[in-house]
Amino acid sequence: MNAAVFETSRLYARPFLPAQDADEAFLIYGDAEVTHFINMGQADASAAVTRARLERYAAVDGGLGVMALLKKDDDLMVGSILIKRLPDAEKRPTDDWEVGWHLRRSAWGAGFATEAGAAALHYGFTKLALTEIFAVVDIDNLASQKVVKRLNMLHLGRTNKYYGQTLELYHALKTATI
Repeated sequence: MNAAVFETSRLYARPFLPAQDADEAFLIYGDAEVTHFINMGQADASAAVTRARLERYAAVDGGLGVMALLKKDDDLMVGSILIKRLPDAEKRPTDDWEVGWHLRRSAWGAGFATEAGAAALHYGFTKLALTEIFAVVDIDNLASQKVVKRLNMLHLGRTNKYYGQTLELYHALKTATI
């Protein structure tokens, strides 16, 4: 296990290592079913394109904005976890923070998104000292909408404020217990 930023009972998050992680991350970002609701529906065409993506991710908040999500028992990359500033329609960072996840298809249905999302929220509230965190979900992405509901995030309706798209907006506030 390499320098975990945060962890759960089964998973850990660490910054992406573009050269080392590109081939495994291509199994996520090169899969059209996975990218159907992200990246404007475009799958990466090659591991080289994925490596460029990971280099961009490594630049977000010093590599801590979008991180690799790996299983503790075998270091298999199951996806990525996001805790970063939301971009506006022109891709400029706003003052609003988001939690999100991208999972490889073989990891769907195992509870990893909920587990990692809860850990990312806790990390955002405790380590980053955020008082509120949002999630934005494609209108048709029912699986991710179920995850944010399991995370007890409040549905605020639809918004056009982020990513230049109409998205479902969810919200979590730091509580006294966190």
